[in-house]
Amino acid sequence: MTESGRTCVTCSAELPETALFCPSCGASTPTEVSGPSAATTLVTSAEELDYRARLQRALGQGYELRELIGRGGFADVYAAFELSLKREIAVKAVRPDLVVQRTMMERFRREAEAAAQLRHPNILPIYTVGEGEGLVWFTMPRVKGESLRALLEREGALSPEEARRILREVASALETAHEAGLIHRDIKPDNIMLEGRQRRALVMDFGIAKAMATGGDQEGLTAEGVVIGTPQYMSPEQATADPATDHRTDIYSLGVVAYQMLSGRLPFQASSAHEAIAMHLTATPPPLTGVPEYLASVVMRCLAKRPADRWQSAADLVREADCCAPYTQAPPRRDRKPLWIAAASLATVTALVLLLKPLASPRSADAASVAVLPFDNLSRDSNDLYLAEGLADEMTARLAAIERLQVKSLSAVRRAAAAAAGDLATLGRELGVSYLVEGSVRRSGTRVKITVSLVTAHDGFRAWAEEFDAMPTDLLDLQERIAGQVASTIAGRLLPAERASLAARPTSDAIAYDHFLRGNFYLGRRSPRAMERAIAEYAEAVRRDPRFTAALAHIALAYGIAVWWGWRPHGLSFDEQLERGLAACDSILARDSSVADAWAARGYLLSLRNPRTYEGVEESFRRSFALDSGNAEVWQQYAWVRSTLGDDTGAERAYRRALALEPERAVTYSAMAWHVAFLTGRTRQALALADSALQLDPDAYYVLPWRAEVYLELGDTARARAAAELAVRASPPEFRLVALGALAAVDAATGARRTALARVDTMTALVITRGEPTFLEANQIASVLVRLGEHRRAIEVLEQGRPRGAPLWFMMRFPVFDPIRQDPRFERLFAAARPQPAPI
Repeated sequence: MTESGRTCVTCSAELPETALFCPSCGASTPTEVSGPSAATTLVTSAEELDYRARLQRALGQGYELRELIGRGGFADVYAAFELSLKREIAVKAVRPDLVVQRTMMERFRREAEAAAQLRHPNILPIYTVGEGEGLVWFTMPRVKGESLRALLEREGALSPEEARRILREVASALETAHEAGLIHRDIKPDNIMLEGRQRRALVMDFGIAKAMATGGDQEGLTAEGVVIGTPQYMSPEQATADPATDHRTDIYSLGVVAYQMLSGRLPFQASSAHEAIAMHLTATPPPLTGVPEYLASVVMRCLAKRPADRWQSAADLVREADCCAPYTQAPPRRDRKPLWIAAASLATVTALVLLLKPLASPRSADAASVAVLPFDNLSRDSNDLYLAEGLADEMTARLAAIERLQVKSLSAVRRAAAAAAGDLATLGRELGVSYLVEGSVRRSGTRVKITVSLVTAHDGFRAWAEEFDAMPTDLLDLQERIAGQVASTIAGRLLPAERASLAARPTSDAIAYDHFLRGNFYLGRRSPRAMERAIAEYAEAVRRDPRFTAALAHIALAYGIAVWWGWRPHGLSFDEQLERGLAACDSILARDSSVADAWAARGYLLSLRNPRTYEGVEESFRRSFALDSGNAEVWQQYAWVRSTLGDDTGAERAYRRALALEPERAVTYSAMAWHVAFLTGRTRQALALADSALQLDPDAYYVLPWRAEVYLELGDTARARAAAELAVRASPPEFRLVALGALAAVDAATGARRTALARVDTMTALVITRGEPTFLEANQIASVLVRLGEHRRAIEVLEQGRPRGAPLWFMMRFPVFDPIRQDPRFERLFAAARPQPAPI
């Protein structure tokens, strides 16, 4: 007798407490089961009980069939227990009213066989496939979680970061399926399970997968003209039963799911299946609002009507989802010249939006002042976004070459445009300009249509407007013509030297130039995958035109940024990246030693390669300033070098020079706050500078960790914790360690020792995944350990920081390390890292 005291009255076999059917004979009706639980056994129709009994007999004595846990369009899912392995599973079998349909049975068997072939962490695996008693079934894990459908019904729209993560995980699963020759053809929230607290996405139900390799369904099971799928998530070609439907139908359906995750609604609000199909065929989805721009563009490209206009593979979609990962908290910033590594690193760090009053009041407009607004991408293909951004970027650069014009930077324009909400007069006042340049780009077939207008800011009057219809190879000519027309309209007749500056071209190869613009687009995303894409685009530009100095300089920049962040594009070591970056600089300077940007990039790369001696660093920056002393980014980069050499006065002078050239550089205020004011004991000034950075750029995510440290120094632990928690929520993946360090420091300061140590373990695990810690990462971990009294461990972490020279020495100067400053091991490490020669 079992512990439950239950036996089958038909065959007298002992029954487990939870069994609904006898594993031996399949008896299932309540009258056939005796014992204490008989009264509570689920009673359903005789037909369904018969079906369950058949299924139990088909499964055999190795399984216990339990309760019904799900019902789909043609199959039921039961909980079960696999006795031999002692594990809970799920059993999926054709629903009782459909088992007589041979086509449905064959389709179901194919689901099991197709899914069983796939091995991927985001695909729900199949354990076994079986057939018997006239039934087809398979077993799979029982997921502890819920469907994406249930989550959306409960929470509505998801956060951009969670939506991006689920999009990426499902696309990755589809990549594996497509490579195996299988199309899902029914991607929808019901078929995406979310497992555990992390809500890992698991794709299930490859029940209508089609073998692409055969060019159609075997044995005519899916006949031409038969529509299979769910209308609300169906691609246009699938809705019309197009026999040429391929893997890109899954990309469309996933786009619908992503749209729903981000907005809380379907892209088309239809009252019937027929209406839904009609709208997928003809209607345009409303734009996604309140969503980071780049993420929205990735999703909207999935929803292109023509398969050729979508992402062409799930692998492409995975890459793009990775590229926009750092920007799901706020839209990406894309300045004209990518920030020299210090601009991406000087305040390498963190933060969310703080809505504070603008630091500077609007200035009166000079008569010859102009701002180029970001161009609108009107193409159906969202991949043309790089072109719209690149045109505005290059237009700004060309106009800035004319000394009679005052041209606002694109970063300043984007910040002011967000506050002006489309009102040109307000935008003009915020920027202090008299003219605004508006534009749009639309690709049509092999041609590009560009519309540009010059308007007076105070009243919106169009001083000049024109539409251009050209081939992509004509873009360099068009930029010169447009910039010339804008400049002459504002400043009058142009001088020969001014016309020559407008005619200057970075390359004569239009295709190389196109790759250059694409590289700039990806470089602005500041993520590991995007950096790889940027380097590849620049490399292709240089391959086509080896004398393309701007592309070579950007390769050097990209490698420098990657080394700073601890990324390894294409698997390259830090030393290999530095050598490649320096080789790019040397290649430029060997042909033309008058390229200021190449000298500046060389100076920074040398500071990373020679972190103890700084050999060649000072000379490179001096050459850069002699050629062009008006670049705020280079001055900021130089300020960082002075900081790491211990020259606090020289660093502050360089930072102030950068602000004199570009007063709205939030990253410069942030760097001054941390590298100068806080380091030299001016804590209140450091807080004011950090606040100024956030006032200028509410999206400056790199400020909050340092702001938390300042509050800790002032003894305001409540505000310190609020800033640190906000930093953790806002930080992109590559900066998460720094944000966690700030929060752990607050924990340590408030006596939460166990929590702080747990965060140190998490930070250490993040470092292990990438290898050696950077000097910044080592500083963050070690500073928490010092606060916890773990002095020996703190010094061991500092000894692992790379590079070992001036940058690490600079971090060790901060007051947090005062408790271990007299430790002999710390003294030796500090002396070994101290840069030579001594500060100038």
